Amino acid sequence: MQLGKQDLREIRCQTIARFLKMKRLAAALSQKEACQALGYSDRQFVSNWERGISSPPLNKFQELSKLYGFSTEELFEVIRSYQDLCTQKFVGYLEESLQTGVLSPTSQPTLPNREL
Repeated sequence: MQLGKQDLREIRCQTIARFLKMKRLAAALSQKEACQALGYSDRQFVSNWERGISSPPLNKFQELSKLYGFSTEELFEVIRSYQDLCTQKFVGYLEESLQTGVLSPTSQPTLPNREL
């Protein structure tokens, strides 16, 4: 088993991406309208966030919360869920790697580069 960017993207799709899309739709905004309100010229930014390809820059979350109408508590809950799922995935990777002998108990596993 290998833990990689695709695994983290899938988790991001299940959590952050789904949350952002749900909140945008609840605010009755198109991707284009959301991008314009956030100062982007191309709707691809919002599309990428909603597909889990990337996440909004941290400095955009406050604007997003106002535009989409969600609280920081809601956002933190989604981020906690994302982190918990990433941790579960990594623990599963470690357990399987130890069982199959890919890692020894003294090996130093590394995480892939993580994006929020």
